[in-house]
Amino acid sequence: FGSPKKTKNRLRVKDSAFKFDGRNDYAVFPDFDYSGEGRDAFTLTFWFKIGDIKGKDIQYLFSHGV
Repeated sequence: FGSPKKTKNRLRVKDSAFKFDGRNDYAVFPDFDYSGEGRDAFTLTFWFKIGDIKGKDIQYLFSHGV
């Protein structure tokens, strides 16, 4: 949501990563059943850069559930 832009990943592969503006861009992934056989775990990987660690606002990098 918002307007994240497609960009290169860390291996420089075009259009294989997203760049967020840090204001109103975010991604939502629908709930899925990962409790079945062979699906007892999943990996979520991301890189981020913090420009200002003195702020008082809370920013979530990952949230699960309600």
